[in-house]
Amino acid sequence: MKRKVCPRCGRGYVGYPALSRVDCETYVCSDCGVTEAFIDLYGLDSYPPAIRQQHKEFVEKIKLSSGKKVLKGRYRFLKES
Repeated sequence: MKRKVCPRCGRGYVGYPALSRVDCETYVCSDCGVTEAFIDLYGLDSYPPAIRQQHKEFVEKIKLSSGKKVLKGRYRFLKES
């Protein structure tokens, strides 16, 4: 399998990616996918400052690099038309 780099954490990974909950289009490593799921479940404030900062930077990177609309809330998969 080909080694990929996660755009959220910058680490390399092999295997199936997770679909990011930030924009429902970007693929991230499975660890970041789990982190995003727990952020949705428990809220960003329940995480250490380093993870909160990493998440905020990733959201900004998605906004700036592609002009995509970043979805908010738990039901991000229900995209607005």
